[in-house]
Amino acid sequence: MSIFNRNKKSKLSNLLFRNYILSYLITTFILMITAFILIIIAAYLYMDDEYLVDNASTYMKDDYTQIDISKLVEKGGYMDIVNDKGDVIYSKGSRPNDKTNYSTKDFSIVFSSNYYDGFDSKYIYKTEYNEDKNFLLVIGIPKDQQSPIIKPKRRMKPRSFVIFSLTLSLLVFLISFIIYSKTSSRAFIKPLKALMEGVKRVSNGDYSTRIYLKSNNEFGELRDAFNTMAEKIEEQERLNIKSEEMRRRLILDISHDLKNPLSSILGYSDLLLKQNDLSSEEIDRYLLIINNNSIRANGLIQDLFDFSKLQSNDFKLTFNKVDMCEFLREIIAEYIPELEEKGFTYDFDIPEESVYLQVDEKHLMRAFRNIISNSLKYNPPGTSLLIRAYKSENKFLVKIKDNGIGIPKELKEDIFQPFTRVDSSRNSKSGGSGLGLTITKDIIEKHNGTIGLNCDTNKGSEFTIYFSII
Repeated sequence: MSIFNRNKKSKLSNLLFRNYILSYLITTFILMITAFILIIIAAYLYMDDEYLVDNASTYMKDDYTQIDISKLVEKGGYMDIVNDKGDVIYSKGSRPNDKTNYSTKDFSIVFSSNYYDGFDSKYIYKTEYNEDKNFLLVIGIPKDQQSPIIKPKRRMKPRSFVIFSLTLSLLVFLISFIIYSKTSSRAFIKPLKALMEGVKRVSNGDYSTRIYLKSNNEFGELRDAFNTMAEKIEEQERLNIKSEEMRRRLILDISHDLKNPLSSILGYSDLLLKQNDLSSEEIDRYLLIINNNSIRANGLIQDLFDFSKLQSNDFKLTFNKVDMCEFLREIIAEYIPELEEKGFTYDFDIPEESVYLQVDEKHLMRAFRNIISNSLKYNPPGTSLLIRAYKSENKFLVKIKDNGIGIPKELKEDIFQPFTRVDSSRNSKSGGSGLGLTITKDIIEKHNGTIGLNCDTNKGSEFTIYFSII
């Protein structure tokens, strides 16, 4: 992954921070609107509506001398304090008369606040009785000053307003919290659901499951890790199925390949034991058949042994420092007589300079011999064989090429699998063990090398082997 891509990758912490900032801005905006609404409500509750002072309890005090009616006095109003005998024991303001005692009729007028020509008919009266001090507060309000004598009306007590404000603020906070939690949880719940669904499907054996999730944060990394894991499990499952199939096929192939030579050996040996009148020529011919089939069975068993040995985790190669150019020349020298005997033409291009590698000579020689022997075994006279080696940067390459019957393209990959043959008839004339190239590939890979094949039917075969120069 490039540095550019890493820098672009976001984090969940960044997402949560952005959501927090968004929630903060929304909360601030809502609180500003709430404050504005509360101001309007407060103005409505305390200032918008006014009414005539029609409740004497507003002015009531136990010490009636401290009662403030200055605003009423300014408008021509007055106040009387009357005891339980009807006597006026204290007064303030512009009284319309000098009465010192309230009669029953006066009380009736005051309580009913009706017009009365003989007693202050120009006033409206409001009263309040103080039980603790046993006096009656009488307030006289001029009728012509009724409208100007006003004060704000409290429709809600300050305590109730504070409770209302706190409740509204709490509601705003809860709304903001819900918005923040919903916004943040959406970033968690959807990816978690997708991941959990993927885990369930994989646990149920659906290894083709992949999670498709648009995310550049940690959930994106988890998605990639999950998909990589699922891909590896799916690949391993395919390999397990293929391995099981190969195991079954291996058993069948071994049984088949051993059955033919052993049947011949048993058959002809039994014939030799039971027939006493055989000629020496027949005996020699039967013994030759027995010997050839014994060699074939022994070769198959040896290949199976080598194949099993290479597959074992306990198997270790013995490495030594070897000049690969001289090593290849020694192998080629062994095959020159056979090449000439079978009418092959050949060309070898091996560098004079030494190239040293750490190799197991015995096993690596087996790998090269398998390739060269196959070319000799399956190609007709006149086939040209080229073996070339050269050094390229930190690689040592060996090419073994012929222009013979070739290998079909469709077998290019499978040819290195056990018991894969170009000739599927598996007859004794053309068939080897089917393990030679498998063993070759295993040996080369245990040398940290690779082998590739370029081939086609009737166009020859070219094996390219790469070794790393350390």
